[in-house]
Amino acid sequence: FKVDVNVTAVASGSLLSTDVDKASNQQVYKFVNEKATPVSSICFAVGPFKALAENKLTIEQPGSSDAPKVEIDYYAEDALAHKVKFTSSLVEGAFSVYQKYLHAPYPASQLFFCFLPSKCMLDEAVVGNGVVLLSSDILLEEVSILNAIDSRLILARAVASQWFGNVIRPATIEDYWMVKGLSELLTSKFASKNFGENEALYQWSRKLELVIEEQDELSPSLGDYAYGFHLAPLVERHTSNNVLKFKADLLIWMIENRVGLEPFQKVVQKIVAGAVSKDQ
Repeated sequence: FKVDVNVTAVASGSLLSTDVDKASNQQVYKFVNEKATPVSSICFAVGPFKALAENKLTIEQPGSSDAPKVEIDYYAEDALAHKVKFTSSLVEGAFSVYQKYLHAPYPASQLFFCFLPSKCMLDEAVVGNGVVLLSSDILLEEVSILNAIDSRLILARAVASQWFGNVIRPATIEDYWMVKGLSELLTSKFASKNFGENEALYQWSRKLELVIEEQDELSPSLGDYAYGFHLAPLVERHTSNNVLKFKADLLIWMIENRVGLEPFQKVVQKIVAGAVSKDQ
């Protein structure tokens, strides 16, 4: 990327170098993805934000000594540093919960969280390989205890999507619902550990209510992920995106309860182990 010297670039992949092009007085960022990465997983942002050095986090990987440490960096405007620190305080806890459940290390050596003005975002979070773009609207002061759960779940969900979304990808777009559902299942494990089982069950019941409220004969099937959330106008008049957003999560949750927690966990661990060994 070649950008103005007063802005910063963040992107998927490892940062090889930053140089100044004297001819144009611009800064040049060079990133490289060492592993095969689909275009849909490439994510980047350029803006007047900076790395918040005081928020930097290094996480030790459990298990194998060969697993690299995970460097987590937060990018935002200086004025947001305090809010970033409060809102992201449980990110390390998300890593711990997921690594224990999956019995697998985080699949990369770094993760960037970049907070942008809401007007720059199509959604609260956009997740790419090693980069998560987030609306600064989710950042909270310490007094915002009630809203803190939702904001921290957004961050935890983004971490879960690094496993189910980037390392483990659907064979076809029609299979996307399974990957999304597994990502949400991980997020539920985080919610249960950090906010209590009642909060985790409340999150599931809230999704169930939204799907039941909107589900009818005109509702889209999970196969409609192939068309994204831009449904045909006739369908849009009869349903919002909640059926597509939450039905996959509920199906995976129902399967887990039907199969049993431990047997289902073993299946998930086997899927992750196979994907990680193939990726190495």
